Amino acid sequence: MYRWPRETEWEYACRGGLSSQADCKWSYYFKVSTNTLSTNQANFDESGLDRTSIVGSYQPNAMGMYDMHGNVWEWCEDSYNGTDRVIRGGGWLNAAECCRAAYRDGSAPTSECRDLGLRLARVPSGGK
Repeated sequence: MYRWPRETEWEYACRGGLSSQADCKWSYYFKVSTNTLSTNQANFDESGLDRTSIVGSYQPNAMGMYDMHGNVWEWCEDSYNGTDRVIRGGGWLNAAECCRAAYRDGSAPTSECRDLGLRLARVPSGGK
């Protein structure tokens, strides 16, 4: 069974499994965490692609997760303001600031955007 990730699960995965206050001082998480996002690390507005990129085109984070920063915003299970859902990760149309691990936004579940997608969380058998 699969579902949208909860916002905390998405952020944990984005940070590559890091959770201590000292480890979470960075904005972008790859094999080496950084506070500056380059066009060699993610697909965002400065990349100049003007479209989504193939998943895995950029380096993964420490957990082996690809495209947690940029490419497409990803839906989360959580409510943003009662009617909208949380979206995370930033998209190819956004500045690097919107692709930070801690950045969040919301969108109506009926939204259709060129830079909006999803990532699914696998639910273990018998789990919720």
